[in-house]
Amino acid sequence: MRLFGYAIFGLGLSLLLLAGSALLFDLGALKPIYERVASHYLEREVRVEGEMSVRLGRSITASATDVTISAASPDATPLAQADFLEVRLALPALLDKLIDIEVARIEGARLNLEIDDQGQGNWPTFRRDRADRVDNPANAKEKSGVALRIAEAQVTESQITLHNARPGLQHALAIDRFDGLMTGDTTKASSTGILNDRAFETTLVLSGVDSLLTVANWDLDWRGQIGRAQFQATGHLEALDQLEASQLALTLHTDSANELLETLSLPLIDDGPVDINFSLSQQAAVAHLDLDAVFGEFSIFGNALSEDPLTLSSAQLDLVATGPNLAHLGALGGQANWPETPFEIDLKTSREGTQVDVSTLRLISDVMNLKLTGTVADFRSPGSGRLSGTVDIPSLSV
Repeated sequence: MRLFGYAIFGLGLSLLLLAGSALLFDLGALKPIYERVASHYLEREVRVEGEMSVRLGRSITASATDVTISAASPDATPLAQADFLEVRLALPALLDKLIDIEVARIEGARLNLEIDDQGQGNWPTFRRDRADRVDNPANAKEKSGVALRIAEAQVTESQITLHNARPGLQHALAIDRFDGLMTGDTTKASSTGILNDRAFETTLVLSGVDSLLTVANWDLDWRGQIGRAQFQATGHLEALDQLEASQLALTLHTDSANELLETLSLPLIDDGPVDINFSLSQQAAVAHLDLDAVFGEFSIFGNALSEDPLTLSSAQLDLVATGPNLAHLGALGGQANWPETPFEIDLKTSREGTQVDVSTLRLISDVMNLKLTGTVADFRSPGSGRLSGTVDIPSLSV
């Protein structure tokens, strides 16, 4: 009987070890299959030049070295590369439609983003997936029920470059280190690095977070410094379909407007301090957006009212801008050959859908006084508008 007991114990132990080895089996040898699947969904060739490991247990842990996502053209600079990627995903949580990422690490990543003259980006658009969500609302609803939590995230020694051919701008972001930690309903993140040759450091605290995919009842505290510019954003964010009930305050200060413009790769102006105060609040079930800004030589203030502040599909805008040089304002907007003259611009407009009604567009300057009213049928096609009014050019007066 004792021998029989030993035999049963040995058999049970053997089965347990066999099951454990099966659960911990490294599936990295299936690398070609993973590359083909990733290439299919990303619409770009994906190659893993180094080692790859996929281990199964209560969590699935996948890691890879020397990963490349090619550009649409084989001869172009790769869309993305990374020296090392690792993610650990809790499997039991998937049964509750929760993507629970225990650890995510990225080391030595390079992301190359480009926008051509037609405004098209070089990244995947996932048009088919977006069309499926539009054609099948039930499927979209089902997807929206998925929650995402990332307990620990880390990005080190990574770079992001963006080149926009239309205005000829290039931005470079070097991330020395990014750390994110999610505990309970609180998410904390910090980052350091360089943006367009200016050092930056930021911290972010979000409270009330159930899922990173669903903005609802979040308390926000985001602050940091870029070069000498200091910013802070605090407030409470409701769900996106109730954004008008949110409260948000944003401040930005720096002693040099041109230093900030250089950081953003924008044309320079007559230098001076920058003080921007922006707020979002709810009054009588309508979102109020207020702006009071001094930006170097310019002064801009105004407000907007909207029942849908996320898309501004229905909104009213009242804005006044003044400054000593209209040409500098035009250059910031990508418009050359505007006259060098002191100016005041007064704009009162409203939008319903794609239609924009301009009740007042007034320009007062030494070289020209302009007052227009009218309607733009589709703001995406300025040629669809019809504005009328008066133009007074003092130099032509008799």
